[in-house]
Amino acid sequence: MARKNNKSGKSAAANNGRSARKGKTNGGGKSSEPKFSTVVPRAAAIQHQNIPNYRYDLTKMMEKVCSMANPFCDVARGGRWLDGLSFASCPYSSRVHFPLGTLTNSGAMIFLTPVNAPYNILTPASVAAGTYTLNALMTSSSGAMNYTTYFTGFRVVSAGFVIRNLMTVSNTSGYVIVSREAAYPAPSAPVVSGGTLNPQVMTFPIQPGMEIPIIHRPLGTVSRDFTPFATAAGTAITDPAWDVVKVEVVGAQASTIALDIELYYNYEVQLLDGSVLAATAPKTALAHPRATRLADAVASELIDVGHKSLEALGDYANKSIARALRNRLLEGSLLMD
Repeated sequence: MARKNNKSGKSAAANNGRSARKGKTNGGGKSSEPKFSTVVPRAAAIQHQNIPNYRYDLTKMMEKVCSMANPFCDVARGGRWLDGLSFASCPYSSRVHFPLGTLTNSGAMIFLTPVNAPYNILTPASVAAGTYTLNALMTSSSGAMNYTTYFTGFRVVSAGFVIRNLMTVSNTSGYVIVSREAAYPAPSAPVVSGGTLNPQVMTFPIQPGMEIPIIHRPLGTVSRDFTPFATAAGTAITDPAWDVVKVEVVGAQASTIALDIELYYNYEVQLLDGSVLAATAPKTALAHPRATRLADAVASELIDVGHKSLEALGDYANKSIARALRNRLLEGSLLMD
């Protein structure tokens, strides 16, 4: 009899447990356990809405970095330095094609820098016994005298150029030597052919369809200082804030237009006080130190790598920016100020 009572007790306990799991009490009423509401409290909803869209933030950051690091970027034409010093400034871009012809020795030479008028090009006038004699005057941007009429000064945001082959397929020959020089040569100075002895040298064979993008290097923080426009074109540059790049052609067809040099120079110009153009000037670009530091790092990486086309450079630049952003995220640094 005792075993029967125990069995009955176990059955009752099991029934009570099943009833509880079904949400009913022993009395058959509804469960007293609280139910979770599906309505989101107002405070939680507001907090959820304030969660940043990191994909959007990363895209905007990539655009900011690209505008300062890559002169061939789509957003570089309207780029300004994000250092908080762009008061009453406007973006200004120069796009220039300069045909480079060879001399009687089947060679050519050109020096390029984005500073001064705002850009300057120096080429040789003659060659003899392997030594070039540079021209007495630089080839400067057209209308250099008019810059002082509208602007007080300028600074380079990003600068580069593209070297393209203009010779026919049957006449294509030779190679191009690209080097970064420590100083800008003086006009009328002698320059020895092939006299490039520094680690910043790249050599490319001239081929049909050749397209070589080259990016100028800023020389420290002085490159971000606003400087007055030169009042006269063709003056010597003694202390450039950006590097000087020499392009030399060796072994091409003599006395022919061998290369096309297309400049991509992006500037930030300051308007004159009281200028009627001030009403059209964009707002002062806010300081973004993290984006500026990322741009410096990416620019150094782009400069030290040779590319065979603008498309290849663009792909590499995007990967370089994404890699820099990923490293910042891994370090725990906030991307947006």
